[in-house]
Amino acid sequence: MTIAYLFQIRRFHRRDLDAAACAANAACRQAYAIFGYDHPIARTRSRLMEALAEGQDFWIPEVSGVIAGVLTLRPNFIDKLFLAPQWQGLGIGSALIAKAKVCSPIMLSFTVHNRTIPPAVSTSATASSPASTAFIRPWGWLISSIAGTEGGRNGKRA
Repeated sequence: MTIAYLFQIRRFHRRDLDAAACAANAACRQAYAIFGYDHPIARTRSRLMEALAEGQDFWIPEVSGVIAGVLTLRPNFIDKLFLAPQWQGLGIGSALIAKAKVCSPIMLSFTVHNRTIPPAVSTSATASSPASTAFIRPWGWLISSIAGTEGGRNGKRA
């Protein structure tokens, strides 16, 4: 049985910074566990503040008043998309990608685990974990081979 959650994607407010950093840090701890990810939340907060200072467009997924993650956009590029582990698999990440596509309807590229996925008009994709692979597949990306020493995978768009 799946539990349905009502959530909204809204503009970031300065008061969201700490909660967004906590959600992003939790997502990184899960995604990079194999590498022993142990960065303090202060470092994540600092990176989000840098993105704010650059003028990136920030969006927050919120579930019943709880900040579940953060999405930051540069023109035609998703710079950061983090979703806390307890909110993954519920369609929130897909809704964030859909929001990014609305904000950049002509061309959009993004990075999964520090590897860039070229714009949708291109043919290659990369991912470095089973979770990231599963997340990008529904968007039309297929993983075709293993590359690198960090478990990265190269792929092609279907």
